[in-house]
Amino acid sequence: MPDEGSGNEAKDDWRIPIHQSLDKGILPTDVKEARKLESKAVMYNLHDGILYRRFGIPAAVVSDNGTQLQGKKIDMLFDTFNIQKNKSNPIYPKRNVQAEATNKTITMNLNKKLGVYKKRWCEQLHNVLWAYRTTIRSATGETPFLLTYRAEAVIPTEVILPTTKTKAWDKNLTTDPMLEKMDDLEERR
Repeated sequence: MPDEGSGNEAKDDWRIPIHQSLDKGILPTDVKEARKLESKAVMYNLHDGILYRRFGIPAAVVSDNGTQLQGKKIDMLFDTFNIQKNKSNPIYPKRNVQAEATNKTITMNLNKKLGVYKKRWCEQLHNVLWAYRTTIRSATGETPFLLTYRAEAVIPTEVILPTTKTKAWDKNLTTDPMLEKMDDLEERR
């Protein structure tokens, strides 16, 4: 291990190329090395100059009572990483159908987004999930994001470049006064 004053630490640090790729778009000139670096870089986010891992090891996995997560190797993997294995409740089988419908929608949107570049799905997964979570569902009339966090989603661009929506929020012009006046309106039948 190099000593702190030698300067070899920075040169040998595996994070530097990933940091440069995410921060400045710098890639190696060799196409193979550039692809290898891109595949590593998609697993990280850069925020305030610090690398954060995008996907981590889950604390628990819920399955649909199928045989996908059964066997000695799977059990050993789950034990090694302290992952709790749960199954959805068979008393309410609609949950499995709902989960499958959600997975089908996400897979379909991911396929549309990727086109012929199927192997690069991990680069677009967060965009597809964001779109799914912020799209109004016809059954509820609300977005899953709003139902989960009790707040409207603000896209990252709105944080950097304020819009009328974010300016109104900053001025505390929320929809509460409008909702109060709606009680006085006649209902449509």
